[in-house]
Amino acid sequence: MWNPFRKKNSTEDENELVRVYGFDKTIHATEHLDVETDKDGHVVAVWFRCQPLPFLQFGVAKSRAEEMTRMYEDATAIPALHAVSVEDNYSVSDESKS
Repeated sequence: MWNPFRKKNSTEDENELVRVYGFDKTIHATEHLDVETDKDGHVVAVWFRCQPLPFLQFGVAKSRAEEMTRMYEDATAIPALHAVSVEDNYSVSDESKS
C-alpha cells in the first residue's frame, strides 16, 4: 500500500520516531517548501523535497495577506531550508502489516 508519509531516509534505529529529513541524504537539494494547490487555490499538499508535511490552511484578513506578501518581496531575507525534523506516528513493523 502506498504511504507517502513512510520513512524517506534510513536512521540507525528503524523504530526511532523522531528523525531529520534532508541535508545531503536526499536526491533533491531544494531549500524551500513546495505548496500544491487545486484550481481554486486550496492547498492540497505541502512538501519538503520528497517528504510530505502536515499543514493547516485558513483564510486571513486582507491586511495580513498584504503584510505576508511584502515579507517575501526581498528573497535574500528568506532563510533556506536544509532539513526538517519529523516525528513518525508509526513504526516500521506497522508498515509491514499493510
